[in-house]
Amino acid sequence: MNIIRLDQYQEPRRVLTRDETVTLLRQARALMADRLGQAMQAIMAKIDDSMFDLSQKDPTVQNCYFDAMRVLRINRKDIEQSFLDKLRVGFGDSLKTFGVEDLCEDDALPELGLVDYEEIEEDIAIRDMVIKLELLARDEIAALNQRFAWLLQTMELDTDSNPISPAIICEAFRFALDRVAVELRVKLVIYKLFDRYLVATAAVPAYKAVNELLIEKGVLPVLPKARIEQEREQDDGDELFSALQKRILGDGIPAANGTGIQDAQASFFRALTAYQQGDTDLLPLQASASSGHTESSGLVNVIRGIQQSGATRHMGQADTMILDVVAMLFDYILDDKSLPDPIKALLGQLQIPVLKVALTDQDFFKKRSHPARRLLNLLAFSGIGWDESCGYEDGLYCKIQAVVERILNEYNDDIGLFAEVLRDFEGFLGQEQQAAARRAEVSAQLAQSRERLLAAKEEVKREVRSRIEKPGIPEQVREFLGSYWRGVLLLNHIKEGEGSVAWKRSLVFMDNLIWSVQPKLDAKERARVIKVLPNLLQVLQDGMEKISMPSNERHHFLAQLAGFHARIMNEDSPVANALQQQGSVHDYLRDPNAPAPMPPVMPSEEQEEAAATVVLQHLVNEGALEVDEIMAAEVEADAELDVSIADLQDEYIDQVRGIQVGSWVEMEGEDGAPMRVKLSWVSPVTNRYLFVNRKGHMVSNLQEVALVAAFQCGKARAIEEAPVLDRAVSKVVEGMRQAS
Repeated sequence: MNIIRLDQYQEPRRVLTRDETVTLLRQARALMADRLGQAMQAIMAKIDDSMFDLSQKDPTVQNCYFDAMRVLRINRKDIEQSFLDKLRVGFGDSLKTFGVEDLCEDDALPELGLVDYEEIEEDIAIRDMVIKLELLARDEIAALNQRFAWLLQTMELDTDSNPISPAIICEAFRFALDRVAVELRVKLVIYKLFDRYLVATAAVPAYKAVNELLIEKGVLPVLPKARIEQEREQDDGDELFSALQKRILGDGIPAANGTGIQDAQASFFRALTAYQQGDTDLLPLQASASSGHTESSGLVNVIRGIQQSGATRHMGQADTMILDVVAMLFDYILDDKSLPDPIKALLGQLQIPVLKVALTDQDFFKKRSHPARRLLNLLAFSGIGWDESCGYEDGLYCKIQAVVERILNEYNDDIGLFAEVLRDFEGFLGQEQQAAARRAEVSAQLAQSRERLLAAKEEVKREVRSRIEKPGIPEQVREFLGSYWRGVLLLNHIKEGEGSVAWKRSLVFMDNLIWSVQPKLDAKERARVIKVLPNLLQVLQDGMEKISMPSNERHHFLAQLAGFHARIMNEDSPVANALQQQGSVHDYLRDPNAPAPMPPVMPSEEQEEAAATVVLQHLVNEGALEVDEIMAAEVEADAELDVSIADLQDEYIDQVRGIQVGSWVEMEGEDGAPMRVKLSWVSPVTNRYLFVNRKGHMVSNLQEVALVAAFQCGKARAIEEAPVLDRAVSKVVEGMRQAS
């Protein structure tokens, strides 16, 4: 459990008034509720699809899932609201300990009992999600612990006391789900959706947003760095290296004496330095096994060559063991599949400097925060996203190369050089990552806009088709609705939204228009046409104006429409005369001797697209869409896949669905060459996976089924991202334990 004690780094600070504190806490709660509420909506939107898929896999429980779909659909709003209510209650209750009761909810929420075995199953699911979220959002939560402690004027605040802790969030979801009566198997499916769309995707950005809010309001804009590093050090521990130390060296690694190295070892140390700087005369290496690489390539373990050369014969037992351990570490690093060979080649050139550090500084084994360890880990981590398509002139590759060259040229025995180089590289990498994050955010926004535009087009197509496919509609009306009015619908859907008055009005217009041109059986219906017609024509004219329908086409359609209405009314009747007096027919209908206009040529498929282009241009001019968003929507549709998700193996489905945003994947490019990409965004609507390259540029936007298929056939694989040196140590210790 992390406990933040603020008395260890007292800083001058302005004490906020109680009202200011409560206001900030209220804003933090509202922001978190807003972000998580959006995630809840995404979860609830996916439930139907998940239940339906499961019902198809196991017909014996179809009724269970179908009943659940119905119940959850009916209670969706109540579940979403209950989650937010419980979140607010948990927030307020957690602050009572600190004497803040202003945010406590007056109305206690009812609690529901559970059957014992169900409670156990749910407890396990909730506990797993809490642990997962604590790990995923560890840094953001630690920062919030400090900022909330500052706000509440308390010396310590642990994660359990945080008013938006993972436990409070997960328990709020359980509370919301308890509002409906569904079977345990259904609840566990919904918990998986919660895990995927909220815990693994939305929660960390939400925590980050709250931190940014508090920073903006002046609450600890800069956290005490030394304290953060100390906590990270305590959390990480040094179990692996301690085990290694006890296993190999008994009571410990002897520290160097005042001269740094014993006289018997001084020549060996000088030989290492000379070899590091390119002079191999003092340290002739035993020829290594054929590997296709030379010692200078960086892909050969030169420490093994040193061992075989006999150069270590005068070294003490402890130093010999240290050398063997470092050799094993680089065996693992050079064989690590998560790193591209060119990056491994650069890191491999650091073997001698790292060996010298290990021989002279026992902290290298004892502390994960040792600058040499951190530098090696950071260099490796930064290189995960590099592939040969980036080129050897790429800024990151050149920077890693410059770091390696500086260490080789300047390092003798001053560990401070590693710390200096580490700070410089962290600064470089921070700037690169910020630029990449901005580009990735733009890519994600474009992907979301693409989905928004395509979804709007599909919705418009569905609404229009459901109406014009009905019998008894004049062909001219059918074609008008299928072309020009489709543009009006698209404009209203994108600009105003699916639930807007403009959207609903344009749908009602279609229904009224179709009704108005169909035969009327009695005078009452014909009278209703007269009553409806003025508003109908006004909406029609407004829509034509919105999409800049050509004036000749506009007049032709209005004339045809007036003709339909006049014929329905019977021109000789008083009703038809009243219709004409309203000005809803054109001159040629008022004057029987006037020539009828030529029938307009209805738009072809190309003209329909042109009409849609006019609509999109309107949206660009009004700022509702960016040009890039339209271009993103014009990306070719995915090739039809011969498989569905049900045809793929569960192992790979689970693997893909477990990939977290920010994770690196290696996949086969169009040219067959491997490329390294990072998951930037997962659509909560279509389950599309957006991948970007190291610089944040979009590389691919794949359907879930396509990504699973790629994993299953070996064209994609997840890349291990844990610190390379820590993984190497783990493997070394594991190997030694097995050998003992």
